[in-house]
Amino acid sequence: PGSIRFIEEGELWNRNATFIYLARVTTGFPQGDGCILSFRGSTNAANWVKDLQGWREMADFSGCPKCRVEAGFYSIWKRVEEKVLAHLSEVGCESAEANATSSSNNLYLTGHSMGSAVSNLAMFMLEKRGYKVQLSFNFESPRVGDAVYAESFKARFGRKIPV
Repeated sequence: PGSIRFIEEGELWNRNATFIYLARVTTGFPQGDGCILSFRGSTNAANWVKDLQGWREMADFSGCPKCRVEAGFYSIWKRVEEKVLAHLSEVGCESAEANATSSSNNLYLTGHSMGSAVSNLAMFMLEKRGYKVQLSFNFESPRVGDAVYAESFKARFGRKIPV
């Protein structure tokens, strides 16, 4: 507990176009200890470019067969995915895939605006890798994907996390 990482990814002329706060925490939640991931929303020109790209282009989403997602948001997740996985492991949050006896694979995610969209995509991909998404608080999310994605998201997370 107490381990914190800041994940930054530059794009265009912005050194920290994408910013994610990751922390290993001891929680009072009944679900147990784990890691918090907080995805920052749009704050700079590089973010606005991705926001606009998201509305115009769709991409196949590897986390969900037959799903199409907004290309701008998905490209952000793909650029930071390996960094997120490495930092989760560094602070002691390991997936069941990496450590079958791990009890530290609980995740708590949040994001606003563009950060919310990226958080939604991260939920799919991280759970697919053996993490347990316990809680998610996302605010003012734009549309992330098509109807197939929306139904898949609801089926996967709707019962255990209010959608």
